[in-house]
Amino acid sequence: MANEDKNIELRSEKVRNITGKIPSVFIRYGIGIVALTLLVLLIISLIVPYREIVNLSITFYSEPNTELIKSPHSGTAIIDTAGLQKDSVQVYIQTKNNIYAIYRHAAKNILFSVKNRQFVDKNEILFIINPGDNFKIFGIADITKNDSKKIKTGQAVNIIAVDDINIQGVISDIYAINPEQSKYRLKISIDRTDKIYFDSKYEGNIVISEKTLFYKIFN
Repeated sequence: MANEDKNIELRSEKVRNITGKIPSVFIRYGIGIVALTLLVLLIISLIVPYREIVNLSITFYSEPNTELIKSPHSGTAIIDTAGLQKDSVQVYIQTKNNIYAIYRHAAKNILFSVKNRQFVDKNEILFIINPGDNFKIFGIADITKNDSKKIKTGQAVNIIAVDDINIQGVISDIYAINPEQSKYRLKISIDRTDKIYFDSKYEGNIVISEKTLFYKIFN
């Protein structure tokens, strides 16, 4: 008896009107807009690249050992770019009451640690004198264990140097400094040193991948 009542109810005029009614124009357009939007998003995800990067804070050092020239007083460092010969003045330190000349005692290349007219503290490094033709500058950056698994030696490093100039470095070594705390370290080699100040920190990054958003979402 219950099944018969149900069949009668399904065959009623009200039920037939509801089930046989064509969706309104607004509903049809709404479905079309949603489908079109999903299609556009899919196309964008297939085209737009997703750059996965590791940001770095890099400090630069020198090898082999170098001669460090420090400021004898606190004041403003004025760099003399004409001081290229042995025993010539390389930097002046201007204080409130005096001006002190800092000489270079070797006719070799130097690397500045300060900018022209930068205020320096007493005993702050002004510049370094390299010991010979084998002089090299390298960068050190700390990373996590998770990032160390994504990075390989030989990968390029983008470095934002002096005056916001981008220079390229290369990862020469990756090693653990504290495995228990998941701390690892990168050694970065560079060829261009004219836009790098010794013993200074710079921002940089490593591009891990440049795959599409679609690949990133579904893999």
